[in-house]
Amino acid sequence: MRNNSNIMPTHFVAAAASSVYTFAQQNSPDEITNYAQVDLAATSVSRTDERLTEIIGEALRNTGYLSLRKLEVNVTQGLVVLRGRIPSYYMIQVTQAIVRAVPGVREVRNEMTVVQRLSAPR
Repeated sequence: MRNNSNIMPTHFVAAAASSVYTFAQQNSPDEITNYAQVDLAATSVSRTDERLTEIIGEALRNTGYLSLRKLEVNVTQGLVVLRGRIPSYYMIQVTQAIVRAVPGVREVRNEMTVVQRLSAPR
């Protein structure tokens, strides 16, 4: 049997692609380029970081997974820090892949904690 554990389900990819497409539709090519530049003025960086935070939040919400909606997302000059509780290491990988797909993200720092639900006593 083939191990497909490294293959991301298509609905995750579709959600991320949809958010990235929406981002591209709503911004001019110059604005998209500016998201990737680190040496912007402080106010521009702050606005850029806020917009990236919004886009990443939307991408995570579009997956349909409640645990991804509850994550804390902080962006500083394209460095994304993800914090929160998540049900599995696999979901951490999925989350990181979705965030990396957003234009302007330079780096993703994982500060998420895996918390598996305990089964009820029998």
